[in-house]
Amino acid sequence: MGLPDQHFDFVVLLCQIDPARTLDFVFPATFVSEIWHSLSRQYQGNECQVKFDVRRRPNGYELTMPKGHPSKQIRPFLGQTELLM
Repeated sequence: MGLPDQHFDFVVLLCQIDPARTLDFVFPATFVSEIWHSLSRQYQGNECQVKFDVRRRPNGYELTMPKGHPSKQIRPFLGQTELLM
């Protein structure tokens, strides 16, 4: 998954588990600003995409970060749509 390398107040990741189930992770501005500079980037011409790698683990879900940065637990952000109001 990826987003343009721009400023975002919130990031919502929709992760489809199977055809009947989708998970919604809502990252607030504080979390986005904490992780943004550490995320992987993919360049295509003049455009840059910031990449998100979500993994399911026995203790929940995590955002896998590039080498040198620890993974981030994102379970607390699951279903936090009230942050968008």
